[in-house]
Amino acid sequence: MEQERVIVVPCDFSETSRTAVDYALQISSVSDIRVLLLHIVPGRSYIRKAEDKFKKILKELPEKYIKYISYGIRVGNIFVDINRTIQEKKALFSVMGTHGLSSAQELTGSRTLKVISNSEVPFLIVQDKPYYNKAFERILFPIDFKLSREKLEWAERIYAIFHSEFYVSPIKYEDDFFRSKQEENRLLTEEFFKQREIPYTVKDIPDGNISMNMIRLARQKRVDIILIDTMPGNNIIDLMLGVPEQEIIANKYKIPVLVINRLPYEL
Repeated sequence: MEQERVIVVPCDFSETSRTAVDYALQISSVSDIRVLLLHIVPGRSYIRKAEDKFKKILKELPEKYIKYISYGIRVGNIFVDINRTIQEKKALFSVMGTHGLSSAQELTGSRTLKVISNSEVPFLIVQDKPYYNKAFERILFPIDFKLSREKLEWAERIYAIFHSEFYVSPIKYEDDFFRSKQEENRLLTEEFFKQREIPYTVKDIPDGNISMNMIRLARQKRVDIILIDTMPGNNIIDLMLGVPEQEIIANKYKIPVLVINRLPYEL
């Protein structure tokens, strides 16, 4: 029997995590993927209070979402047990909420950082409910001078589930070396998409302020998700703290960003 597809949403009952819950349910409603809300407690004495809070959330949901959602409470450590649950459930990805730049900055010094950097599945970082009441219909796929196998494979998975349309968006570097590497990666990406009949349109991202130009393009094309990747482990700090990536994740248009940990090698 085929295992049920699941999205895991770590939930601490804050407004931020409720944003993630709402977004995950929107994804579920267009894909029949189940949503598991997960709360980690330090001891069994905390379980009853967490159950009451989950029951309140479920009671407030529209009836159409009830069939997609369940919750779990686990005694343990968030550093270990969020990703352990993700692995046990064979989750597709996890959804996490944030509120703009200040929240992204706080995240880098928080416990959440370690959870994301050690994850074997992507984290979808959201600031608001789906902007266009859709999920994964249009994806911005930026291409720079590095290209990971994981990023391509996740594009294929997303297309298989959501039948997404992609904007393959090379960054137009002025530097000859970076421009040459980016061109190689664009050709590899286009060949990958063509072989799998994934629909795409090429739309360049101008050099200069790359993050802002990427965000403007995403806004212009009304994309639902920006797909980026990063090295696992300590390099996630660069993703969260580095100015370009931070601007992408905490973009002012509140476009969700799917963050993929890649293996330490290029194609």
